[in-house]
Parts: sequence; structure tokens; C-alpha cells
Amino acid sequence: MRPDKVLGKPSAFLQAINRSRLLRAVRSPDIIVEVVADRGGYLDVQTVDWDSYWRPYTGVLPEAWRR
Repeated sequence: MRPDKVLGKPSAFLQAINRSRLLRAVRSPDIIVEVVADRGGYLDVQTVDWDSYWRPYTGVLPEAWRR
């Protein structure tokens, strides 16, 4: 099934907003953890900083890997 059939085609204004949100997320040093699209074509990009993302795993990693 094609995404435009499920989500609908967003307006040119919404496409510009979505594009700027994605570019901002990709250009940042943060990790993208989720991209959510609603039926209206609106994208929501969830990011988290590097330390917050890896904090739960640092206790089990060897010291050399943490550096």
C-alpha cells in the first residue's frame, strides 16, 4: 500500500514544515528515536541526546568501549 493513500498528501505549507523538522533533526548531534506521521501528513520527529540514549547501557559496557 502506498503511503500517500494511507496518510494523505500534505499541503505545500505542511511539506515545508515537515522538511524543516527532518532537516533540523538530521543535522543535530542528537539521535532520532522515532518519526511519527499522522493521517493529515504531519510529521513529528522525536530525538534524544547521545548521553541520555546510551545511559541505561553504560553500566554493562566495558570501560574501553565507553571511552
